[in-house]
Amino acid sequence: MESLEEKLQMLREKYPLVPHTAAGQMWSSVRRMKAEKELGIPINRRTGFAVSLESGLAANEMQEEAWKEVLRWPVR
Repeated sequence: MESLEEKLQMLREKYPLVPHTAAGQMWSSVRRMKAEKELGIPINRRTGFAVSLESGLAANEMQEEAWKEVLRWPVR
């Protein structure tokens, strides 16, 4: 079983966050958020890169229901 730190390292390598164009940045953030949820990463350790327009909270401050709304976006 992988430790939390090992999972986070794998995410950094497999799903890097793209800090440039708006579209690339959002796509990489949502893709990463989906992977974090699937791996069971606790919300407070997830990527805080995306910010909800509705609540103004960073992704790592959202409640699970808010995450479900964000993850409805189509991600490949």
